Amino acid sequence: MPGDLEVQGRELLQVGVARRELGGVDLFLAVERMTSASLPISLADETAVSPADLAPDADAVYLFARELGDAKVWTSPLFVRRAS
Repeated sequence: MPGDLEVQGRELLQVGVARRELGGVDLFLAVERMTSASLPISLADETAVSPADLAPDADAVYLFARELGDAKVWTSPLFVRRAS
């Protein structure tokens, strides 16, 4: 099939990415080796949001991060309310 992509792990370790162009505008299928470093299974942290920055009913807060390859990632909205 035109969209099939098969790659051996050894090959992927050597080349870093296996990619098949699918045609159309920027359509492709890729398998990438992201990193050889061990990555955490979970990530935890705390952040403070000032009540003065929140609307009286509720606000949507989005968290933003930058991935290793400089790609950007956002969370789905986190709905925050002022404590009563």
